[in-house]
Amino acid sequence: MFYFYPYEGWQSQQLLLAPSTYDIVQFGANAQHIYLRDIALKVGGGNGVAFDASSNHCGVIGGEIKNVTGIGAVIRGADNFVRDCDISFTGSKGISISGGVETQLIQGRNYAENNIIHDTGTGGGDKQGITINGCGNRVSNNHIYNTPTHGMNGGGME
Repeated sequence: MFYFYPYEGWQSQQLLLAPSTYDIVQFGANAQHIYLRDIALKVGGGNGVAFDASSNHCGVIGGEIKNVTGIGAVIRGADNFVRDCDISFTGSKGISISGGVETQLIQGRNYAENNIIHDTGTGGGDKQGITINGCGNRVSNNHIYNTPTHGMNGGGME
């Protein structure tokens, strides 16, 4: 569970969250309607942000995810998103999107939009800018460059 109780004058301060071997931010089981806006997630031993498969209507808007050993953003569940973020220097992919039920054509409606993704795969793992799988998810208007393999890779339905 992630709680941030702002204190007076917090807008003029820097917030640093950097656990050593875990995801910096994890939207846990059944997380709903949580949005992180203009947040910097830097230097972590896991993923930058990860959405649990049962989370829905959660997102990251206008942030920076940088210097993580895993994936910049792992989007699962339904109606979750990463939008207007700068994602760089990840050990693996920039963004991984999955969700929905392919066998029943139930859409996940997860998306990555208007992100700048570069310098992925620094740890030698999967190196794509974005990987998309599942059913009914989308990727649009992302600027991907300087990746050691594909800019984007995917499978699934719709």
